[in-house]
Amino acid sequence: MPEVSFVLPALNEGRGVGSVIDRIPVNDLVQKGYDVNVWLVDGHSTDQTVAVARDRGARVIMQDGRGKGRGMSQAFGQIKSDYVIMLDADNTYDPRDSLAMMPLLEDGHDVVMGSRMLGDPCDEAMSFRHMLGNKLLSGFASALYGKHTSDLCTGFWGFKGRVLRNLPIDAKGFELEAQLFSRCARYGLVIGEVPISYGCRSGDVTKLRSLSSGANILFALFRERFKSKRRIEAGTSTPAGLRTSAFRAGLHTIDGKVDTDH
Repeated sequence: MPEVSFVLPALNEGRGVGSVIDRIPVNDLVQKGYDVNVWLVDGHSTDQTVAVARDRGARVIMQDGRGKGRGMSQAFGQIKSDYVIMLDADNTYDPRDSLAMMPLLEDGHDVVMGSRMLGDPCDEAMSFRHMLGNKLLSGFASALYGKHTSDLCTGFWGFKGRVLRNLPIDAKGFELEAQLFSRCARYGLVIGEVPISYGCRSGDVTKLRSLSSGANILFALFRERFKSKRRIEAGTSTPAGLRTSAFRAGLHTIDGKVDTDH
């Protein structure tokens, strides 16, 4: 059975993580022929986040250091599943939207982004300032990289596992999503989008700060666009080892499906 792993980055999300795990469509995916695992990547929570996740059967990775990017880079190196679904643990995303990602991942897409802009976000879930900033950053990223995205800052992603294991990631904080998009685009990966819902978070306050986070994301987009692949690969430690020549030569195709093992 192909394996799907749901990976939840979390820091003090004890109020929301239980609902997220409960709504993962395990039965639907099992009926479609998948084996399903759930992983929590904990960034040193001081509340009940880890206990709640473990009580629901999730495996826990206690990340080294601080920052969402560090935690996810560590998790991506450990998880060997055929498919990986990443979504935030604050109960803003509906894990059932992953069901719309799987057909694209099975049919040639390397990466699928869940777009709140194409979906149905709750009116109170995203302020006008955040929505405007996200649209501006998404438009800028699309123009800069020549790959369209309607929601650069989404926290809901789906990946082919073998692609993710060969993708160099060294983001430290909330610039993770910008780096994921940037490097997927630069290495010629096939990126798709599906509409997703977006609700109000269960925690007390968002960890994002509009101006500083937006500036960091903008800087990351510029930096990633003009950094050489040699520097990218030298600055990361991809466990499986990035197959540089294969990425630079373009992805190989077998039976109409993307193959990155060559």
